[in-house]
Amino acid sequence: MEITESGYIATMASRAFVMHGHERECEFHLFMRGAGHFMNAGNRLPFRAPALVYSSPGEEHACDAGSPDLETAFYFVRFVPDKETRAVLRDAHGVLPCERARPSAGRFLHVFEDIRAKTNGGGPLARRSAEHQLLALLYELASESDPRPFRPWHPSVERLIRTMQERIYGTLSIEEFARDDGITKEHLCRRFKACTGLTALQYYHRLKIESARHLLEHTSDPVYMIAQRLCFWDEFHFSKVFKRYMGVSPGNYRRESR
Repeated sequence: MEITESGYIATMASRAFVMHGHERECEFHLFMRGAGHFMNAGNRLPFRAPALVYSSPGEEHACDAGSPDLETAFYFVRFVPDKETRAVLRDAHGVLPCERARPSAGRFLHVFEDIRAKTNGGGPLARRSAEHQLLALLYELASESDPRPFRPWHPSVERLIRTMQERIYGTLSIEEFARDDGITKEHLCRRFKACTGLTALQYYHRLKIESARHLLEHTSDPVYMIAQRLCFWDEFHFSKVFKRYMGVSPGNYRRESR
């Protein structure tokens, strides 16, 4: 298989995503926050996070997350299946969450987070590793057994990641989090780097930049307003961080994505 895109998006429900489909790609959405209905191939599936949903190639889908003032957050993975993957998908047809939102999906967090990190920040080998993880997840879904995380994470690291996801449109003090969690900042930072391969600040910035990409692609909000919403110091700071991770300025990224 080939993973074409993956990410983590946190946005207001009214901007989650409109009806669309992919001609060649399958897609998973793992909702970590929010509730509402997932429209998929004519079906209207009720969901409450955490929930996992799947769309086959050509199936149009959209998210109706209820009140437009509520925040929705989700992972997504799009991939083009090869012969082996298509065979697993056929075997998993009866259990894949294509006609219902799969509950108790929070245990998939480790897998989707690893896939996101490897496909957006790793080289060819890391990307290939992510594709194998996704294939393993499909086998696990087909067998209805609990998937095992790619590697064990320290509980404080998992709690910090969840807090970062909740505060994409806010601020976060690593020192205050560590104190409240009963761990030293230095120990937490070492654990975090060992688990994710990134510093806590790098990881937090990546989450904010992925949400910024979504806003640049799907809204006409000025760059300075996006910088304010994501709680960067100012537009200059936002542009500097954005270019560090994406290689282009926010304005150029918006023009190239349209």
